[in-house]
Amino acid sequence: MSEAPAGTKYADLDAAIVARIRAGAKRFHQINIEEVRLIAGQATPNDMRDPYRVIDRRLQHLQHKHVIQYSRSHGWSVLTPKVQP
Repeated sequence: MSEAPAGTKYADLDAAIVARIRAGAKRFHQINIEEVRLIAGQATPNDMRDPYRVIDRRLQHLQHKHVIQYSRSHGWSVLTPKVQP
């Protein structure tokens, strides 16, 4: 399972989000930092939405693809892919 599909316009943003979570960011405000907001703005230059909305959508997408998960008690975490024998 890849963390950020290669070739998508969101690959860099997805990778930055996963990197922040791996670095210990558990809550949205810890992921929504200037560096990640800049990448979100670059991924959607014609989108007039605030970067935090783009980041929120990508968190939901990564959660739907089983790359990350959210728990109220533990916050965001990266899922490890199951190895097929």
